[in-house]
Amino acid sequence: MDKNYKQFVDKLNSYIRKFYLYQLIRGLLLFILLFVVYYSFVSALEYFNYFNPTVKLSIIVVTLFFTAFIFIFFLLIPVIKLFGVGKRLTYYDVSTQLSKTYPEIKDKLINIVELENEYTSVYSNELKRASIDQKINELSILKFSESIKFQDLKVLFVVFISVLILFITAFSFSPDFFKESSVRLIHFQQKFEKPAPYTFNLENTNLEIITGESIELKLRCSGKEMPEMMYINFI
Repeated sequence: MDKNYKQFVDKLNSYIRKFYLYQLIRGLLLFILLFVVYYSFVSALEYFNYFNPTVKLSIIVVTLFFTAFIFIFFLLIPVIKLFGVGKRLTYYDVSTQLSKTYPEIKDKLINIVELENEYTSVYSNELKRASIDQKINELSILKFSESIKFQDLKVLFVVFISVLILFITAFSFSPDFFKESSVRLIHFQQKFEKPAPYTFNLENTNLEIITGESIELKLRCSGKEMPEMMYINFI
């Protein structure tokens, strides 16, 4: 392989590696972002509804499939391709992408690759090599990998940080909101009863009485709703 062409190919490969590194960083942000939003949404549903075991099992199954999907799509695939495994961007794909950033490239990049891999050319090797070198020199001032800018992730990063701060703040002020929901979902086979919207507090400090005497019970009721009647069971 000609040294000039090898340097040109190295630039293309550098672009491809940076492309998948960009995809990996973007995927990591999206994976965490989507998982946090999904987890908060599911926790809210369970916290207020107290689903039965069948519904909770369905949520668990959907959660597992959803997590596996976004993990594979946003993290595993970019990592695999970053290390050169599987089908990656072709030089034709790179040419199409670079043409959007550098319109002057047009079809020069593809022409270089096609000429290099053309074995039945009607032109002499010297003429073909001269044509390749000419096109490579025309593109030499362009740094292909610089067309991929990590700064383009700034908006996504701001959204990611904002959602993360909101989640941490909500968790700090109301940890039971997430903890109780998680416990009930993990124990999906168990039926949890929704607590009453009120509570009773016994204000009597001494409940000892002599047989035959009466006692006045003092109860304080508090909550969002008040019961219309109250019963006491004697055992």
